[in-house]
Amino acid sequence: LNLDGIECSGGEFSREVDVGGDDGAKELTINFVDSDGASATPQVINFTKDTAPPILKENSFKLNDQVDLSRTNNNHIKISLEGSDNSKITHYCLKNLESDPSNDSDCFKEIALDQISGEKKSQKLNFHYRLGLASTTYTIYAWLKDEAGNISTQSETDQKDKQVISYY
Repeated sequence: LNLDGIECSGGEFSREVDVGGDDGAKELTINFVDSDGASATPQVINFTKDTAPPILKENSFKLNDQVDLSRTNNNHIKISLEGSDNSKITHYCLKNLESDPSNDSDCFKEIALDQISGEKKSQKLNFHYRLGLASTTYTIYAWLKDEAGNISTQSETDQKDKQVISYY
């Protein structure tokens, strides 16, 4: 097999291919031809190119179903967020520190199907989060990650990707 000058004699091989163009649905056709010129049936691979990070919707970050909840006596709170993306949002991250998480950070939790409502491009998420045990004020920062591994950008905007709550 010759793939742009790369020889392969059995087994597996990989090759990076620049698909170029804008984000969206793409189709890649692979033609296999052996050294004698015989060819196999072309293989077609459909995929989505996605280089844009998810976006958290303004005023969608709610604690216990309220946009502005400044105090609680329960350290186990309900969180809801809404995000949009070119592909499927697959993970969320909540932290009490504003430093951006890495793609493989353990703060990212997979979004279960029962936590999602809405279309693929706009998803409403609902889950629970445990504050610390100390009676104090907590600042919670939120990030979303899509199936391509893109992470939302932290804007530190109240009710978008940041919330402050006092636990007493």
